[in-house]
Amino acid sequence: MSKVKIVLNKSGLRELMCSDEIIDIMSQKADETIRKCPKGYYEKSIYIGKNRANVSIFTDDEETYWRNVRKGPNENEVIKALR
Repeated sequence: MSKVKIVLNKSGLRELMCSDEIIDIMSQKADETIRKCPKGYYEKSIYIGKNRANVSIFTDDEETYWRNVRKGPNENEVIKALR
């Protein structure tokens, strides 16, 4: 077997991870995840950092928040919807 060495272009990878296409894919996945959640009020937030774009799903609804907190991390509705 031959040894293969892969060298990543860090600036190119950073540009890809902040691109509009990646943001659209992540936004679609967040919308899909929110639709799968059984009930409650969820929102998404998009943040473009130095190296990559980030999408967060959160709730401002107190009832939904406490329902997920009481269930614990293994029963969290958002985490289950991501599976």
